[in-house]
Amino acid sequence: MAKTTICIADPDGDVSASLDEILTQKGLESVKAVDAAGVLRMVSSGVDALIIDVTAEAMSASDLLPQLAEQKTPYLAIAAEATAEATIFAMRNGCLDWLAKPVEEAELWAALARLEKRTGRSLLGGSAAVDEPPPASRNLIRVIARRIKEGNIDLPEVPQILRELNALLTNLEVEAEEVRVLIEKDPSLSARLVATANTAAYGGRNWEARITDLQSTVTRLGNAAIRNLVQTEAIKDMFTFRSPAFKSVFDKMWRAQFMSACLAREIAVALEMEEAEEVYLVGLMHNIGELFLLRVFGELFQKQNNQLLSMDEVLTMVRQYHTVFGEGLVRKWDLGESFAFTTRHHHDLDMYAAEDPENADNRKLLYIVNLANQLAIYAGASYHKKAMPGPSLPESYEFLKMPPEARERLRDRAHGLYQELITEGS
Repeated sequence: MAKTTICIADPDGDVSASLDEILTQKGLESVKAVDAAGVLRMVSSGVDALIIDVTAEAMSASDLLPQLAEQKTPYLAIAAEATAEATIFAMRNGCLDWLAKPVEEAELWAALARLEKRTGRSLLGGSAAVDEPPPASRNLIRVIARRIKEGNIDLPEVPQILRELNALLTNLEVEAEEVRVLIEKDPSLSARLVATANTAAYGGRNWEARITDLQSTVTRLGNAAIRNLVQTEAIKDMFTFRSPAFKSVFDKMWRAQFMSACLAREIAVALEMEEAEEVYLVGLMHNIGELFLLRVFGELFQKQNNQLLSMDEVLTMVRQYHTVFGEGLVRKWDLGESFAFTTRHHHDLDMYAAEDPENADNRKLLYIVNLANQLAIYAGASYHKKAMPGPSLPESYEFLKMPPEARERLRDRAHGLYQELITEGS
């Protein structure tokens, strides 16, 4: 089922960006127009609804609105100020609702709900809450949980090279040469690290020359970044799929989760946090339950040699249960309470709203990870049909006290990173 597409028609770029954030964090698609000609192009392409500043000169309301009424395009008008004549003209020409600028999130969502009711069109795509799997699916989850408990489905073990690397890096004075010697034990991993260090996601465009050897990789990136790179590659290696359908879903999941990790690190840097590389790893690991459940379902399908569930049902179950299985996995790996807390609660709206002082630092991590996820979705890296529960982009920005200029940089970085990853095939 295709996502709802809403055209934002406003020549004010800040207003458009704000409305775009509200729509995309709820799982809707948005397109933009800055003048009447752009609006007509978007309408002819088949958008589901329109949000338009009818007072903007570029919209030529006197000519445009009758055309929209003739085409029966549902729209709501927005304006900072409007005369009674302008309001009446819009309402006579098909305007179904009116909002004052600046538009608040709750007001926009309520207005879209009214449009949905008045037109009979499905605009909101249902609640953002997680779907409840059918009884047969829930039974399968119980079978999976029982098999894990009985040892018939193994939780992945931490790769040996990660154990050795983490043990080595507990010594803060360890030399880069010692790190290089350890990593060279795995030639395939060594080659991938050199290649990854040259990608835009890891600053490859900032190097004076392309990195061509492991020694330069270790020296330039530093121990913390190297540890994260090794962990990233090792974790990715845990998940292999024979089924093209499962492999395709995994590739989308992995791209989004790697984006979240990179963006979480950049958010931490913007907030001037010292532990930016640690935040990267939290961003990478918080959705590990999704990858694990997808692997388990892929193995079950392979053993059964038939389609137990549709892919939509698989993803519904992944949505519903990934935080529980993810927490179990990070506790097995002994990654620490911050990892377990973030993995378990990153879709728990009550936990975001809690005010207990003992979890203040963990709650900040929740908001950082959520903001990274929302930015990844905003850039196009979504693989769920409905938005997952979590604070909106504006709410996360406000909680983290993110300056306006940093918000713009992060949005631009999210778009740039997504395009880089698509191009590089990560």
